[in-house]
Amino acid sequence: MSGMVDFPGTPAHRALLRAVVDHYAEDPRVLAVAVFGSLGRGTWDDLSDLDLDVVLADGVRVGPRAEVDGIGAALTGMGERVLLLVPDGVDAADVVLRSLRGLWIRFHPLATTSPTIVDSLRVLAGPLARDEIGAAGLANRAPPELLPAHRLDQLVRWTVDVDVALQRGHAWQATQRMRENLLVLFAATYGGGRPFHAFDARATPDLAEPRRTPGRDPPRARPRCRAGGLFPAAGPARGRPRRRY
Repeated sequence: MSGMVDFPGTPAHRALLRAVVDHYAEDPRVLAVAVFGSLGRGTWDDLSDLDLDVVLADGVRVGPRAEVDGIGAALTGMGERVLLLVPDGVDAADVVLRSLRGLWIRFHPLATTSPTIVDSLRVLAGPLARDEIGAAGLANRAPPELLPAHRLDQLVRWTVDVDVALQRGHAWQATQRMRENLLVLFAATYGGGRPFHAFDARATPDLAEPRRTPGRDPPRARPRCRAGGLFPAAGPARGRPRRRY
């Protein structure tokens, strides 16, 4: 591959990204290694996961588990290894590293680029330009559609759960259900896709960040958030509360 650029993120992020790019540097199957999400947008923090997109040459098919095993071997020199791998469909994997940092990665031909990554896409290496990958992703963007009847029924059912939880005084349970409803509606509004991914990819900064209520907690006392301001994260745990596509 060619066309390498500066890597975003903290020194730890950059080291991991460089290791992945170096791993595929001489691989003729790979046309691009790109990052998206908070690292692509430039809104990352120390706890941000790595969201990677690997574009393959036409006709090439790979197994995500075998590819992640190869990446894991390349990370051993920096004290990392794959601690957990959860398949995400047939072409992607959700990974937790030894450091407890999350890494999500998808391997696919250009024609199947997901539209949900386009807005935050940043190409790290490879002959494909960002505009080429972005155009392929936008070509797969479906026109907005009404939620199917079964999803509408599910939202109504969750709304009943919210009402019951509030009457019982279970505020946290009610809040979680309301967030689930909002994410499903957000995803449907912006072209579909999995709710967490759609929110991470398309939420504006003012929506993604937690907001302060005047006279309430000062900013330093508010919890850090991942997957946008809708999802406060307790403690320093890394990893994404979604999954990825």
